[in-house]
Amino acid sequence: MSISIVIPIYNNSHFTKSCINDLVKLKDENITFRFVDNASADDTYEIIKKAQERDNRIWYFKNDTNEYFAKACNKGFASGNEEYVCYLNNDIRVRIHHKDWIEKLVEACDDGSVVGPTGGILGPDYHFIRHTDKIQSENFYLSAWCIMARRNTWDKLVLPNEIGPFDSSFGLFYEDSDLGLRCAKQNIPLKIVPIPVMHIGHATAKKMNMTELYMKAHKIFSEKWKNK
Repeated sequence: MSISIVIPIYNNSHFTKSCINDLVKLKDENITFRFVDNASADDTYEIIKKAQERDNRIWYFKNDTNEYFAKACNKGFASGNEEYVCYLNNDIRVRIHHKDWIEKLVEACDDGSVVGPTGGILGPDYHFIRHTDKIQSENFYLSAWCIMARRNTWDKLVLPNEIGPFDSSFGLFYEDSDLGLRCAKQNIPLKIVPIPVMHIGHATAKKMNMTELYMKAHKIFSEKWKNK
């Protein structure tokens, strides 16, 4: 069994450092950590370089410009061939003494499901309503800050002109909402898994023009799904 954990990053090196410290507690040598850097301008590279000296499971890719979350995730997906792929934000913390969270995700997605610890609900106008830890039947999706599936499940979701399962046309928002609706159309189950992973939330987006990026993504998303 091989696992790839793909972590898109943009500045906020202190979050990346904490994320690495949590991830390396996973002692399985068949786990690879793939950091995809969207042109960070802080000391992110130096932190990862030092970590690589201690753990050869850490891979690093740097984009020349900020290509945003979805495209970075897709690049990480295409760079490996591991059997399982987990997407993870860098602003996460794993509660101490809980090192089996990744195994719980693996077990849950072995039936072809896409799994994660939290989801979201969209309203009729496709605006975000709230986060949830319960499966909902209407406009429900899994939040992409922590989401996992077998590679052969992700392969079913790869779109034309993309190299991974996410639609990069949205920019920074709605890529997980789109993924959830596409899972529903293909009868790919979504599953909530209770694991001890905490998310700080919007640590990267807060340093960008969140409102403008959100509204742009919402328009693209609404046009894509309004007649489907």
